[in-house]
Amino acid sequence: MGRTMLEASQVVIDEYGLPISNYEFVDYMNERLPEKLLTCEEMPGALRILEWVNENGIKSALATGDGVRNTTLKLKNKSWKNYYNEKTIITGDLVSKGKPDPEIFLIAAKAIGVKPENCIVFEDSIQGVKAAISAGMHIVWIPEHGMHFEDPPEPTQLLNSLLEFKPTQWCLPDFQEN
Repeated sequence: MGRTMLEASQVVIDEYGLPISNYEFVDYMNERLPEKLLTCEEMPGALRILEWVNENGIKSALATGDGVRNTTLKLKNKSWKNYYNEKTIITGDLVSKGKPDPEIFLIAAKAIGVKPENCIVFEDSIQGVKAAISAGMHIVWIPEHGMHFEDPPEPTQLLNSLLEFKPTQWCLPDFQEN
C-alpha cells in the first residue's frame, strides 16, 4: 500500500466502513500480524537483486512504510537482512508523512550518500511510485499482483516481475550466474 500503518488503516476503515478508529485498527493488526510477518516471502527475483547489489558494492537502503517493529519481524528470517543496518533501513515511523510524500526516499538517499537523481527505487505500490517520482528518482515499478489503475504514474521502467530486471539496461554490471 506504501503508506504508514495509521494512514493505511484509515484507508481500510473508510473502504469497508468499519466502526473503529485507526488506532484501534492498528492495535488489532499488531496483535495478529507478527506470525504472518515472520513467514512472509520476498517477491520472486528480489533475493537475486539484493545479492547482486551486495556483491557489486552498490549502495542501497530499505525504505518501507512499515514501522520498525513490523520491519524487524519481516527481516528476521531473511538471509539478506545483514545487507542493511539501522542507518540504511528507513521505516514509516521515522517520517512525518507516508508515501506518496517523497520524504522517506529522500531520507534513504541521504543515509547512503547518493543524490536522489542517481537512485533507482524498486517499488510495488502506486503510492511509492508517486513518492519516488516526487523525489526525482528513477523507478522500477512491479505493480502489486492484480492491481489495475485508471491513470497510473509514469515509472522509469515497468516490470511484471523482478525476475525481468536487467542491470545492463541501467548501465550497471550484469548478473553473474553461478
